[in-house]
Amino acid sequence: FFVRFDNIDFFAFVAPCLVSDQFEQNDLIYVRHDYADQIYFIVAGTVGCMTSMDGSGDPAIQVAQRQSFGYIEVQLAIPRDYTTKALEEKVECLILKKRDLLQALAEFPTIAERMHREAQDAVMILRCGGEQEALVEETGQGLECMDKVNQSADQHPVPEILGEMPSPVAVVI
Repeated sequence: FFVRFDNIDFFAFVAPCLVSDQFEQNDLIYVRHDYADQIYFIVAGTVGCMTSMDGSGDPAIQVAQRQSFGYIEVQLAIPRDYTTKALEEKVECLILKKRDLLQALAEFPTIAERMHREAQDAVMILRCGGEQEALVEETGQGLECMDKVNQSADQHPVPEILGEMPSPVAVVI
């Protein structure tokens, strides 16, 4: 996750804030529509992202070791899109609290802008059911998908980068 920003100072700022936690198989990590206050980095195991509130059924997405989840909703200040649960006997995660991320992003504004842009793109793809054409408006393809994104955005608006993004002081933990 942090490697792609190619900034050792950003990682050094965030690393002391990471907390380790373990989950047993079928433990719910968070529930759909919850307030997004943490980002998870999987150290060991696999997590399923479920569309049901109770975590039943097959996962829509699986997230494995060395991947992260939950940052999109934290970054964009929107409710959780999925219920997540541990799919293996033991899942170990490093957890970053929203207030710590926001403090780091305040110190590194170029990384903040890039993360926000990436999160907005990811939401667009997810809300379109994975149709990547939605990101290529100029081709005229994906317009039906863009309608879906706009309808979904009316229900869960995505705040603009510095305009509506809460400051670290305003975050309720």
